[in-house]
Amino acid sequence: MLIGSVLEKMDAECAWQLCADKLADSVRNSWQKNTAGRVSKWEDAFSEDVTALAGLREEGFTNLVGLDYIFKWWGAKDDEELAGQVDVVWKVASDEGVSTYHSWIKLAERDFILGRYREERAKRDANRAAFRDAFAQWRKLFEQI
Repeated sequence: MLIGSVLEKMDAECAWQLCADKLADSVRNSWQKNTAGRVSKWEDAFSEDVTALAGLREEGFTNLVGLDYIFKWWGAKDDEELAGQVDVVWKVASDEGVSTYHSWIKLAERDFILGRYREERAKRDANRAAFRDAFAQWRKLFEQI
């Protein structure tokens, strides 16, 4: 085992990417756990931690006070059909109080099957990239509210 002897500070600009990666991994882990247990329909909820929210606020997600994720899976008979969705609930403070906004990512079975990636790490990297794309789009939309 090799343990690093340096503690490096991460740039705040990475917070949204870390949140995207964490969400991608949480969704994949949930899918793997449930399908391995032969569960065909489920709903899981995740919340973003306070530290991540602070980083997101510094990166343009101003006045963000909460971020919740709801992963719903209803399954599909065909790998190409939509079989699930991640709902993202944004809680944003304003002078009038807290407003709630909604965005989503729709998923199919093919989004989880290794397919051409052949190994878990490559598939996770592909999923993380897709979730980073989603956060990048949401960031642009967020700046408009």
